Amino acid sequence: GADISIDGTVGEPRNAKGLNLGFDIKSDNIASVATRGLTMAGVDGDSPLPAKPFSASGAIRDGDNTWTVDGLALKIGGSDVAGNVAVNMNGKRPNISADLSSTLFDLSDVTVEAKGSAEAASPPVDGRVFPNDPLPLDGLKSTDAVIAFKGKTVNADGLLFTDVEVELALKNARLDVSPFGLTFAGGRIGGDVTLDGSSSMAKLSMSVEGKQVDYGQILKDMAGDESLRGKLDMAIQINGSGASVRALMAGLNGNVRVSQRTASLTVVPLLLPQDR
Repeated sequence: GADISIDGTVGEPRNAKGLNLGFDIKSDNIASVATRGLTMAGVDGDSPLPAKPFSASGAIRDGDNTWTVDGLALKIGGSDVAGNVAVNMNGKRPNISADLSSTLFDLSDVTVEAKGSAEAASPPVDGRVFPNDPLPLDGLKSTDAVIAFKGKTVNADGLLFTDVEVELALKNARLDVSPFGLTFAGGRIGGDVTLDGSSSMAKLSMSVEGKQVDYGQILKDMAGDESLRGKLDMAIQINGSGASVRALMAGLNGNVRVSQRTASLTVVPLLLPQDR
């Protein structure tokens, strides 16, 4: 279940306008609450959220086809998000603006493993590496948005990114992530990414630079292997276009530069049985 507390005023109760409300919501299982909400809305299926404790608080106000949530504080599992969000419905499509921050954001707190995911992750039946299905670009066309996010620590399946800073702008199906920056494996990585989905032929461009990235640390974290140590700088500039992931990957062009600063390899002696 959920505990919900609402305090404030509604200027026009019959029209649900003139909102000036503070809210505080707590639940020990957001998945069950979300599933119940979907059922009440006539939508079949399980919740897209995992079974984690959840809380949300803030102040919601409305205006001329606009809604704002100030002082938003979200917690789900061990993750937290705070900031302000606004939605403007006066244009051709919804326009969302948000300024968000987080001390810890763990992707496992907001994702749930889909049933049959093993089959979904299998390669295409034609033996190719990348699928030839059309790219799902409709989501880019459904809304405009400007979002800024700062995260002290982001955990992505065990990979830790710190001091994350991202600015995202979506307008007319063109997504610009510019700039983004994060610290990973002791190095700083940053750059910009643009995905233009305004036509059926998506266009991708990416520019990324990394300084002093410890690939030995990455190998240790991902595979537990401590035999290789070293740091590198990298510069990646690529662009391409295509209507599917396969076409997009096949059409990529650009350049990748990698320079290594220091490296060491630990050799483990191979012990052979002695002759007898």
